[in-house]
Amino acid sequence: MDYLEQEFNVRFEYKVYFTSALFNPSNTLFDNFFKEKNTAPFQKIFFVIDRNVANAHPFLLEDILAYFKKYNTVLLIEDILVTPGGEAAKNDLTLFNKIINAVNLYKIDRHSYIAAIGGGSVLDVTGYAAAVSHRGIRHIRIPTTTLSQ
Repeated sequence: MDYLEQEFNVRFEYKVYFTSALFNPSNTLFDNFFKEKNTAPFQKIFFVIDRNVANAHPFLLEDILAYFKKYNTVLLIEDILVTPGGEAAKNDLTLFNKIINAVNLYKIDRHSYIAAIGGGSVLDVTGYAAAVSHRGIRHIRIPTTTLSQ
């Protein structure tokens, strides 16, 4: 039997940044990142945040809103999704569907970003939703636990 055997490799690189006080106005990491990556004329960012993180950092949502008002390199979708974390988030389609609905509602395209802040479950579901929407929406992971890194 005749056959062709093919082989290919996919090279992929990305930077891992380390910082603290990410949304402090004096921290320009996010702004510089978007300036470096800005290849489309109009980009948006949508945040998904683990409720445990939001509870532990009560000013987080306000800090995000203030940061993107100061640095308007991308358009912040101000309707930030705060969701329960933990393994239940991965075993229930509710979070996945909420993210997909937000992608459609806010017209988030593959040139935009979905950022997830939280533990591994929230980051995993958000990453999956980003990957299957519009052939892949850019995904920013902001892990808050050792395992989610």
